[in-house]
Amino acid sequence: MKILVVALLVLALGCGSRYGWVKPDIMQIGSGSSIGQIVDRRMYLRLRDVPLRFQRPEDPITGPVYLLFDDRGYACSTSPENFTMALDHDPWPCNWRPPRGI
Repeated sequence: MKILVVALLVLALGCGSRYGWVKPDIMQIGSGSSIGQIVDRRMYLRLRDVPLRFQRPEDPITGPVYLLFDDRGYACSTSPENFTMALDHDPWPCNWRPPRGI
């Protein structure tokens, strides 16, 4: 029984390093990306709940919208994993979107 537990633990650790979460790289995000310092985060259950100044046509029509906010007041739409793992005051590469009207 102990051998089975140890084998499962080794397997889990091996898979974790291969399939674990990795912070996005600015090169992966592509053109138009920059690095902002995260100061806030908000999850909206529906797109219509997102303030109009941050809504964009590429946002998902259904389901939750995850936004990170930087020190300039820009927003970044992100995945649930990145939303959860991003730390406050952490430099974050993203296609930051300025609020409309700026």
